[in-house]
Amino acid sequence: MRLRYVPAPLGLLLALAVAGCGGADSDATPAGTPTPTPASPSPVTLQDPAAGAAAVRVTRRYLAAFLAGDARAVCRLQSDRFVREQIDRAVKLDFVPTGTGCVAFVNEVVATAKKAKATTPAAPEYRVTATEADARTAKVRVDYLSSGADPDTYALVLSKGTWVVDANLDVAGS
Repeated sequence: MRLRYVPAPLGLLLALAVAGCGGADSDATPAGTPTPTPASPSPVTLQDPAAGAAAVRVTRRYLAAFLAGDARAVCRLQSDRFVREQIDRAVKLDFVPTGTGCVAFVNEVVATAKKAKATTPAAPEYRVTATEADARTAKVRVDYLSSGADPDTYALVLSKGTWVVDANLDVAGS
């Protein structure tokens, strides 16, 4: 059986759709708005708690931007290396972007997800927790509470003074 790569954010959207994403029970959040839940206490002691908190904030913004279809924000929150890796992997699997660059790629991923009906009117509920953090790198775990989808672990790096998503460690090859 051949495993097919799905770009990390598209994988999130597809996972939410397949699992019948919930979250509609909350009256406080408008439909379509991601609902991050407070981070649970980390099961490990972080070398740099401030870095861990920054990585959690960036990951929340990354997920919210992708779910809102804000390609420019998604691209600002990813490392150049991660963008190139996702595009290269997608091309190898016949998902060839018609435009060039990160913004065009993310817009096409979002459009493909919408065509596949991988979006949901209900807001996904998720928890983002830092699991490792030092002054230059961090790992965060994203638990999708309302969908039952498997969690994702993202690696972040400090690049030019800004935290950016550098890999989805649960996607082969990241």
